[in-house]
Order: sequence, then structure tokens, then C-alpha cells
Amino acid sequence: LHSPLSFLPCPHSALESFSTGIRLVSISFANRFIVPKFISIDYEASNTSIEISATLSSTGTVQCGAFISLPANLNEVSRQHFSGISNSKNISVVRINNLQQMTVYTIVCYVSKMGLITPFLD
Repeated sequence: LHSPLSFLPCPHSALESFSTGIRLVSISFANRFIVPKFISIDYEASNTSIEISATLSSTGTVQCGAFISLPANLNEVSRQHFSGISNSKNISVVRINNLQQMTVYTIVCYVSKMGLITPFLD
């Protein structure tokens, strides 16, 4: 223990009096960021667009997509680039444009915060 990178906080004589010892280390982890949850979702549709208004449990970003058949994963939702950041009342508004008239769409939304995701499941 006499190299330039070692450190000995107690003199050798103090360490020699202990033949065995136990060290306990306790580490606790907690989520610093809790992903918001959907409280409610309302919408207003026109012939070629839909506006989704989502109330969240806390601030976050809502991303939505319109699909004729269900998407395989949430990456397909994010690739459509329809999103809205919540305001001071935790309400996020997302508008999806350029929809085809007389077509049935499934709207899929999820909320994210700091890279964590909560999908909307009804």
C-alpha cells in the first residue's frame, strides 16, 4: 500500500488489531422522472383531419398516428411526426392532417417524457 495511488486512512497498528471485518453498502434507486399517464382524451374530427386533446397526469409530449391497420410498434407512430407538448394545465393538442375522406382510421397515441413511454390503452 505504499504506491503513489494508494491511500491508507488508518495507521498499520490500528488495522492490525482487527482480524476480520464486515463492510455494508446500501444503494437505493428511485425514478426521478415518472412518465405521465393519460387522464382523458377528447377529439374533434373533420373530413380530412382530426384534433386530439389529451389531458395528462403531468407534463409530457403526446405523439399520435392515424392507421388503416394497427401499427407493428410505436416507432411507426413517431415516424408520422404528429405531436404536441402539454401546456401549464397538462393538456396536449395533436392535429393529424391529410386524412382520406370516407376512410376508417385507428388513432394510436402515446405520451413520453425523458425517453420513457406510456401508450394509450383504452
